Amino acid sequence: PPVAEAGGVLPWVVSARSTEALRGQAAALLDRVTADDDTSPVEVGWSLLTSRSLFDHRAVVVGDNREDLAAGLQALATGAPHPTVICPGGAAGVSGQTVFLFSGQGSQRPGMGAALYDRFPVFAEAFDEVCTLLNPHLEQPLRQVVFSQEPENAQLLDHTTYAQAGLFALHIALARLLASTGITPDAVIGHSIGEVAAAHVAGVFDLPDACRLVAARATLMGGLPEGGGMATIAATPDELADDLAATDGQVTIAALNTPTNTVISGPEALVTQIAAAWAERGRKTRMLTVSHAFHSPLMDPILEPFAEAISNLTYHPPTIPLISNLTGQPADEEITTPAYWAQHIRQPVHFHPAITHTAPDTGTYLELGPDPVLTTAVQHTLHHTEHPTTPLLTATLTRKQPEVRAFATALARLQTAGVDVDWAPWFPADPAPRLVPLPTYAFQHQRFWLAPPDARTSSASAAADPAEAQLWHAIEELDVDALTSTLQLEKNSPGLDALLPALPVLSAWRRQHREQAVIDSWRYRTTWQQLPDATIAALSGTWLVVVPGGQEDHSAVQTVVQALQSHGAAASVHALPAEGLRRDALSEQLTQWAKGEQIAGVLSLLALDTAARPEHPAVPKKNHRHRHTAPSARRHRYHRSPVVPHTGRGRHRPYGSAPPPGPGPGLGAGPGRRPRTPATVGWADRCAHHRDPPDRRSTGRPAGSRAARGPGRDPYHRHLRPPPRPRRSRIVREPLSLEADRYDAHHRRHRGARRPPLMLAGPRGRPPPPPHQPVPASTRRALTSSAKNSSLWVPRSPSPRATSRTAPRCNTSSTTSPPNTPLTTVIHTAGTMDLGPITELDPERLQYVLHSKALAATHLHEITRDLGLDAFVLFSSNAATWGSGQQAAYAAANAHLDALAEHRRAHGLPATSIAWGPWSEAGMAADENTLAHLRRRGLSPLTTDLAIKSLHHALTHDDTTVTVADVDWERFSSAFTA
Repeated sequence: PPVAEAGGVLPWVVSARSTEALRGQAAALLDRVTADDDTSPVEVGWSLLTSRSLFDHRAVVVGDNREDLAAGLQALATGAPHPTVICPGGAAGVSGQTVFLFSGQGSQRPGMGAALYDRFPVFAEAFDEVCTLLNPHLEQPLRQVVFSQEPENAQLLDHTTYAQAGLFALHIALARLLASTGITPDAVIGHSIGEVAAAHVAGVFDLPDACRLVAARATLMGGLPEGGGMATIAATPDELADDLAATDGQVTIAALNTPTNTVISGPEALVTQIAAAWAERGRKTRMLTVSHAFHSPLMDPILEPFAEAISNLTYHPPTIPLISNLTGQPADEEITTPAYWAQHIRQPVHFHPAITHTAPDTGTYLELGPDPVLTTAVQHTLHHTEHPTTPLLTATLTRKQPEVRAFATALARLQTAGVDVDWAPWFPADPAPRLVPLPTYAFQHQRFWLAPPDARTSSASAAADPAEAQLWHAIEELDVDALTSTLQLEKNSPGLDALLPALPVLSAWRRQHREQAVIDSWRYRTTWQQLPDATIAALSGTWLVVVPGGQEDHSAVQTVVQALQSHGAAASVHALPAEGLRRDALSEQLTQWAKGEQIAGVLSLLALDTAARPEHPAVPKKNHRHRHTAPSARRHRYHRSPVVPHTGRGRHRPYGSAPPPGPGPGLGAGPGRRPRTPATVGWADRCAHHRDPPDRRSTGRPAGSRAARGPGRDPYHRHLRPPPRPRRSRIVREPLSLEADRYDAHHRRHRGARRPPLMLAGPRGRPPPPPHQPVPASTRRALTSSAKNSSLWVPRSPSPRATSRTAPRCNTSSTTSPPNTPLTTVIHTAGTMDLGPITELDPERLQYVLHSKALAATHLHEITRDLGLDAFVLFSSNAATWGSGQQAAYAAANAHLDALAEHRRAHGLPATSIAWGPWSEAGMAADENTLAHLRRRGLSPLTTDLAIKSLHHALTHDDTTVTVADVDWERFSSAFTA
């Protein structure tokens, strides 16, 4: 159906001659579309394409309604990031050839291409044409199998026959759709079955012959006996040579995906044996989900029948370079023979040699397939090649986005990089949308008339001076023409010549100053404010004081009882048995205790029991007991009375007070960091000495009140620049992700010393390699890419589901650094999430969340506290600062990290716990839906580079606990307290 009727995703293309003009153009367009409700998004988009010139500074706003598109324009006008805006931040400058990449089997997914089929007639026509040619060779209609979301059809799509046929149909339809937008390849590379589509696009086959080859290939391979196996191993072919030779040729190399990653194929038992042996050596391995051992000797029985089946096809020499799977070089005349395509089934895929061959002349790699599988392999390969520029890597589709939006984003990335894109297929052709008036070009006006001198102004007003702002903008952009005009200098004048050498230094200073302002605006610190003295509210009635068995004489119990009695209440102390009670039994016990008494409130001191549950070592008994106490109390006849769990001593304390006894209380305080919903009312950080907790006017609060302070730089901070250090080691505890990689690069830039070795704790949920075992070369290069004589070592780490019997505590001998490389830094980033109300969190679910974050951090603390560390870094979350719905266990785990940092500092040990807001490119919140939800609640994602700089800032300024988050307080507070 026409786009105008169907609606859906649309592009708004905006361009200008400079960055400032691009923002001005977006602002003017926003004013126009906001003021004129009569114009449709289709009309605005069409008018932008057909009535405006395309300049070098480009942006594309992608959205499916007026609100999304307007929000994108607003972000573009202010220079803020936004998910609907694709803007590289500079002039389009891509050069070199465009290479199409066609993915292979394994990338297929149910429903692939269905949304494009509904939106674009050219895609639907091409897809149907391929299905019509292939269906006579298949038992089920191909389109029905590919587009269906039914489980039985999804399982059928994974069968070799339908996977290869479906991927070929998608490849051809995507190539036709791209051609309709003006994008065609200068060279093509296919991976296994993808090379057939590449050959068709390169002119080797016409479509009917290509379909006959695919049908013969897919049905013959699918008809082979099952039982083969394939595995990907982080090792080179030379490293695998001895293992392969030991199988007498039964297991062979199936694909060379990257310089450090190889796929092997053969009998399943032998492949599994080799993969397990390399896993024991510390290399990353993964068994592939396949029905057959492709590109192995197990394919030999079909080679002759296949060659015979395609012997009467018509072959043509390629009209554009086709990089061969068999050689990794441009295909020669052999590709026009049946023998080539028979060996194509049997021989390994030379993918990374193909990328290495094309890299020097390529400006854009565009992957055609259901998911960006090959794009990742290209990134790893380019990392190992000498390339003067970084080519643009993008993919037409990804499972992380709706298909039409993903395709629009890919085209937008191409156009903003400098590729010519024809957006006409996104708009109706008959009738075409009407042209609507648009703002004229946003010229950047400059005043040349001499102005009379003004009185001297303060520095604050001078900073707001437009001329000064224009000057700094020209300096930051290294725009010599604008700088010459602003300073009213003649070109090639002595004054300009004297200024030019200083421009890079001034530009860097200005950029750093702006970045620091953003970082300062993200920083918050928990502080205490003394409340004025006031009359303490009187209490009455009897309060139940619930304590752990054996703790009745604890000093805290006596203090609480005296406090209640001194304010007019009676205290009735009751002990729970050491093993605790189930909720129904606890409910009955509370009923018995309440008989004959008017209960005014319940005070839980179960946090005094800090012992762990034997079967769940990460879960203190207090957490599990708190989970039952409050809900059970509220179901009784005193359900309107306050129910106050005391979280223990030491979670938060005013500056200058006594040090915390240990980090344990943080686990009790964490669940209270949640919005006041009906399921959480009554949780508090401290015992409240009043009857009506919701009454904020009551003065029964502690003398110190917990509050978030910021943004801004803390006044007592001194700017510290550590001197270069000798070669030493750091531990980065799982996950080894974008955070660790970016921080490591930042560390190298700002420390200036030779790159120290790293130490990495074992991954979540997988058994770790042996201690002091070198890790895979690909991982090593990711973390030590620009240093010589560097190494990466793996200490032991328990799995998050482990129990006390299966996951003993790490010891120093298994975690300390390699010889001659003393350990200096621990960075703990691990974390797991289990959403749910606190009343539904059983010990198993608490163990899953607390193990990898809280217990692992405690272990790292205990085994490194005598090693003289320079830094002990804990990645906490703002769930521990102000809470987050359905995240009680996660809040508890992160609160423990904050308390652990305070505990270490109190004992003279280094520690920094950073309660992060969401990151834009990494972390558990880094997906489109979650980030959109957080933005609506006032939490914008942190850009990765500035987040890493915030981490560096926290370390150089010796923070203990700090919250780093980009908060819109007006929106956040209204959503948080709703």
